[in-house]
Amino acid sequence: MSLYFNNLGVIGLLPLISTISYTLLMDIKNVIKFKILIIFTLIMWLIYDIFIKSYSSALFDFLNIITNIIAIYKIKNIKIIYMDPIKSYKVKIYDNILSLLNECNNEFVPPLSSRYSTQQKEFNNIEVTNQKPNIYFDMIIKQHNIVAINNDKVVGIMSFINNYDKKEYFGADFKNKNNNYISTVCVKKEFRHKKIATRLYDFIENQLPQEIKGECVSTRTWSSNKLHINLLNKRGYENTYTIKDDRTLMDNTKVDTMYFCKAIKV
Repeated sequence: MSLYFNNLGVIGLLPLISTISYTLLMDIKNVIKFKILIIFTLIMWLIYDIFIKSYSSALFDFLNIITNIIAIYKIKNIKIIYMDPIKSYKVKIYDNILSLLNECNNEFVPPLSSRYSTQQKEFNNIEVTNQKPNIYFDMIIKQHNIVAINNDKVVGIMSFINNYDKKEYFGADFKNKNNNYISTVCVKKEFRHKKIATRLYDFIENQLPQEIKGECVSTRTWSSNKLHINLLNKRGYENTYTIKDDRTLMDNTKVDTMYFCKAIKV
């Protein structure tokens, strides 16, 4: 229809080219490449809107282009690094991790400050406190960690246990595999929606040192944590076990504990 009614020559084809390009390439996994795709399509709309004198639409296109350019700049500034538990790092790094855990503390069910272990299995009848998650932090830094760093500050963390031996909830397909079990994932609030969690998962699945690269990656979460569950589903994780009414929200609503696992090519 666009071709039939087009009377603007090449300019009139730009919205069609933009739409087709986005439709064909929208499944790009790389965040920066996806942002570049958006900028490319918006530039075509910007040219078209200026040509037809739709200046309000052109302004919207321009602002979106600038927003995506800024996003690319910020993403490029975020580095993902692996922290070996047997090595020592700057005190500032550890302080940042504790600060991040404290910021995300009450978003977990139950809160991190109420837990005595990263492998804890009993979640009911837990006393919620207003303290910082210092005990949980002490356990985290003894584990393997993947951190996202922006301007020397930790803005995201994924903590995991290499060769996890408690495999009863991960199914027969994963029982005899070297399992990297993710105990904790959190991202600083102001850095969310920038694909940092995706990059942390990319790292544990594809970029770990060979000596700790597992045959599968596993984790668990609670059933109301939809964002995390959606990410796991998109990445091909299998829900291997569910414990009904295993945790309690602040409003006393019961939620399930869900275990997930995914085989990794070594």
